[in-house]
Order: sequence, then structure tokens, then C-alpha cells
Amino acid sequence: MGYTSDITNRIDGKKYLISTAQDKKGGGWQTAVLKHRLFGIPDLLHPAMFIGAPDEEHARQVHARVEEIVAELPSSEWESAKWGLFGEVLDKAFPEPDVSTHPVLPDTRGADWSVFHGVPNTQEVLRKKAKVIARLIEMGSDVGELASALRENPNYPEVHVGEEEVRLIHAETAVVLFRFIDEIASGVLGPEQQAALMEESEVCVAGMFDSKGAAPVWEFTDLLSKRYAEYAHLRVWATNEEKGGLLYEYTKKIGAIINLGEHAQFNAMLANLLLRSLERWELKELLEG
Repeated sequence: MGYTSDITNRIDGKKYLISTAQDKKGGGWQTAVLKHRLFGIPDLLHPAMFIGAPDEEHARQVHARVEEIVAELPSSEWESAKWGLFGEVLDKAFPEPDVSTHPVLPDTRGADWSVFHGVPNTQEVLRKKAKVIARLIEMGSDVGELASALRENPNYPEVHVGEEEVRLIHAETAVVLFRFIDEIASGVLGPEQQAALMEESEVCVAGMFDSKGAAPVWEFTDLLSKRYAEYAHLRVWATNEEKGGLLYEYTKKIGAIINLGEHAQFNAMLANLLLRSLERWELKELLEG
């Protein structure tokens, strides 16, 4: 199933075939603008423009917008128009989350990064991906409900989870998620791309925290710097029970914040919550494009 259109550009008078079809192998939908070769045969190997969409609804919108671009703009302006459209598709596909009603990503939700399939990791694309990562971290860093459940348990009268504790938990969780993401990115991106992605993501998250009153920018960036140095030598994928592992140190910090001593069950639940989020996000696919 798909859509096709024959469009004539009003500037140069040339005809182009716009083809939108489902990508059954990679997922999502792809729209391509094809030049006509000899005898009107479309040049399938060298599309003049190429853009993805996550589902059929967005694909129809993209197809219509590409028709307008091809019909009205000179071909020299198609690339810049495509990036503008790409940004719109991304914002619609991944809107700002309501963290008050969605503290973590639902277990049933799987990530769909088809909008990025076949798109090179240019500076602009990395900025878009950094924005998505920042939103994921914003949602994934809210693990206060788990700590609050302990507070309401009469077996743990020593536990204290107030506004300050929740604020600290958010910050510490965001930082440890950054460390995991940095590790994943190192296996997918080159050093310069990795550095650009992480820096942009950190700026976005710091801004989000500041705007919501969770932490001033300077406070969050200072914590991030300290924890990066502290976590650099820790084993990233060790279990929460292994000393010298990232999850072990993280769960220990959260326990200290809420005044909870060694508690194996809480630590395991907290670690599992983070790992499940990372698994659902499918960051390797997001970064590869």
C-alpha cells in the first residue's frame, strides 16, 4: 500500500514522481522524490529527496507537503524545506510529554524511530535526536513513585520522601541515564558525533529541569560533571548487586537520599525500572538511523 503523484515543478517545468510506501523491513513509511530518466522511467537509485514518517497518518501528511515543495520551490531549496518538514514530523510524532500524568514510559509502549530511518546523522539530525533523548530522560528520571511507596509502608518509618528528596532523585536518575546513553552512543557514533549529541542532550535536560523548578542549570550541570567523573571507572552493565558497578552506586545514592539503608528489594526494583526504560527506548536504533 502507498501513494504516488506526478508533479510538475513550476520553476523548471520538469516532472517528478513522488512515491510514498511502507518500509516493511525497517518499519515506518518512506517518501521519495524521483526524477524521470529516458522514456519516463523513474530513477529509483538516485532520489532527489527522501524523508521518513513513523506511520501511515504522518506519511499522508508528509506526501502532501512534499507535493507542495516539489511543485512550488526550485530544486535547490528542496533540501532546506525537507529539514523544516522533518522537524514538524518529529514534533508531531514525539510531542512534549506530560510528566505529571506519565511519570515513566508505559511498559506497553515500544519506541518507533522509523522517522529517522535512512537519514544521515548530520548536525541538525543529531540536534533532533538530542531533543528526543532529553524528553526520554525527563520521563525516565521520575522514579519518585517507587520511593513514595516505601514512605507509605509502615514497615519503613525511617524513610522520608518530601519535595527536596524527589528533586534530588530526579537529578541523580537523569545523570545515571546520561551515563548509560553515553555508553550506548559510544558504540554507534563517532567521537565527534557522540560529543555533539551528549552536549546538546545535556543542555536540553538542564533547561527542562530549570524551567520546572527542579534544579537551576548551574546546579544540574555541576552534578553532571561530578557524577561523570565518579562514574567513569564503574562497570556500566554490572548488576545492582555488584560493587564497582554503576547501578550499585546509583541505588545506594537513592537509598541515602530517602534515608533507607541497604534494601535489596528496593535496589532491584529501582535498577529494573531503569533497565526496562533503556530497553524500551531502543536507543541503538534511534542513533543509527
